[in-house]
Amino acid sequence: MDGDELIECMDDPVVGLTGDGYVRSCNAAATELFDPERVVGEHVTEVFTPDADLAASYSDALTHYPDVGGVVEGGACHFDPEHRTIAAARERRDPRDDDPDVGVFVDGDLRYYHLTTPEPEDDEWELLVFREITPVKRRERDLDFLKQVMTRILRHNLRNDLSVIGGYADAIADGVGTDHQELARVIKRKSDDLVATSEKARLIEKAIESDEQVTHDLQSVVADSLDRVRRANPDLDPTVTVSVPDVGVRAIAAFPRALTDVIENAVVYSGDGTVEITGSHHGAWVSLEVDDDGPGIPDGELETLANRGESALVHGSGAGLWLIYTAVERSRGEISFDTEGGTTVRMHLPAAT
Repeated sequence: MDGDELIECMDDPVVGLTGDGYVRSCNAAATELFDPERVVGEHVTEVFTPDADLAASYSDALTHYPDVGGVVEGGACHFDPEHRTIAAARERRDPRDDDPDVGVFVDGDLRYYHLTTPEPEDDEWELLVFREITPVKRRERDLDFLKQVMTRILRHNLRNDLSVIGGYADAIADGVGTDHQELARVIKRKSDDLVATSEKARLIEKAIESDEQVTHDLQSVVADSLDRVRRANPDLDPTVTVSVPDVGVRAIAAFPRALTDVIENAVVYSGDGTVEITGSHHGAWVSLEVDDDGPGIPDGELETLANRGESALVHGSGAGLWLIYTAVERSRGEISFDTEGGTTVRMHLPAAT
């Protein structure tokens, strides 16, 4: 078996180089990163080269993810020659001397690769092997986000709410003020908020740790979630319409609780407006939408979701959005948000078979 046949048997993207650094072959897995017709015969420095237009179209994402060194879209490629891993590939040196990991946006999907350069058996061959490590990197990001959540809860929510509770309790004990019932109501509300915050943090932790899918009856999940929301918000009376198919969906165990947060956000933001919960079944997939006519989710909270930022993690709808995003993602589904004329949360989940 010659070198070209050998790399074709490998599951990871592999680029074979000649001894002087020209691409001699790419395996089938490498076509997601490179166009063989374009790169075969090119020097490695011409393969890992920048594309100003493509980089400009991803400027926000590249700024937020400094570990990303490449963008591949529609056959065009951009590779940052100043990225540590890309520079190692261009200079044909061992990437382990610095950092062998690099992120690449492939048609909008962020993937991570661990670049290795196995020792050649002769001077005629060099290999660049891109082992995908996306799940590992996502796990690292999720754990870092969980750390941010827990830190914020300890630093912000607990401190502030307990200060309020302590101050109002002192006022009652000292007989200050005449409306002790109102002071007690504030203490009760703040205590409930702390319990809810603690529960949300626990659910975030469970969502991060869970990959196992179970079957959920969609109609029952929606009905139960809506019932919990109504009981928790008796003063709100929006017009709610529900039309979902009698079908099972495959999702992680935290999905029903995360969906409750989505519906609660819709009810709270719509006030006494309208909320529509609709679904459809298309073969292997089930679509579910939660739509409200409220003012729309604040941009800052959607930005928090996209960037795994710290602000609004455990306030308002921020944590609820993050929960449903993670629950759908871990369920191997897709989710999107539309904030024009209200808020629409669109979910696509695997159908139970």
